[in-house]
Amino acid sequence: MMKLLLISPNVEFLPDPIFPLGLAYIAAALKRQEIDHRILDLCFVTDVEAELSAEIESLMGLGINNVFIVDNEFNFPVEHAQFVCHEIIRRNLKIKWSGYANPKFIQPRIVELMRDSGCSGIEFGSDAADSFMLKQMGKAFTLEEMNRASEICHSSGLSFCHSLLIGGPGETMQTVQRTFDAILAMSPTAVVCMVGIRIFPGTRLFEMAGKEGSIQAGQNLLEPCFYLSPAIKDTILLFVETFSKEHPTWIFPGMEININRTLQKKIRRLGARGPLWEYMKMGQRFKQ
Repeated sequence: MMKLLLISPNVEFLPDPIFPLGLAYIAAALKRQEIDHRILDLCFVTDVEAELSAEIESLMGLGINNVFIVDNEFNFPVEHAQFVCHEIIRRNLKIKWSGYANPKFIQPRIVELMRDSGCSGIEFGSDAADSFMLKQMGKAFTLEEMNRASEICHSSGLSFCHSLLIGGPGETMQTVQRTFDAILAMSPTAVVCMVGIRIFPGTRLFEMAGKEGSIQAGQNLLEPCFYLSPAIKDTILLFVETFSKEHPTWIFPGMEININRTLQKKIRRLGARGPLWEYMKMGQRFKQ
């Protein structure tokens, strides 16, 4: 049976710890699928880094040797990431791990330390690579910082992936092209690209979608509903289909382009663990 550990990294007290809404959605979905899971809620611990390292050690005792840290701010503050990596090394944990990171705070030393502690890859939740769309998506980093982070990963020999969300407010085919061109220039190991952004209640996107008529008043958003900029809705799918044929390491999960369930099962049966984007070149060979 699959077993998952969900880690809530939210350590802010405003004035009380807040359980992340996204994590609640994930936990509910796992429960419906009868997947065994538990939550390590870092909202209520005082020594986050030591607690996380101890949890990894306990997972190894259960035979788990691969961990993915779902925390876009793992490397902020940088001291937090350094402490976790040092703890893994100090405890001599022979673990393979990967996770999300913020490109704004990527430094050569921290990337080397992550690699030395067993990190096999970094995933950047970039969402876009166009200056206008980065602002539209509320990102606090710049295109220049994304380029620098990519260069550091290349220099250290660490695999990395950029995750994109296409179709947000203000998106046009011109901004899509600029994003794709910029990411291609960064030469990541892989790219995970979602077309359309899921609408959640209480968000700015929810309010905007309501004003535009993309959702109806009282609509049940437990049933997934996605926002797609009107400026690209008639052209983006054909564009992606054409683009993906020339770029096999770009994954479009929602469209099952360059990855599908059959391929996933093949890769897993060969013993692959962790994010499948790290195996995309291998995956392409299977498909031929």
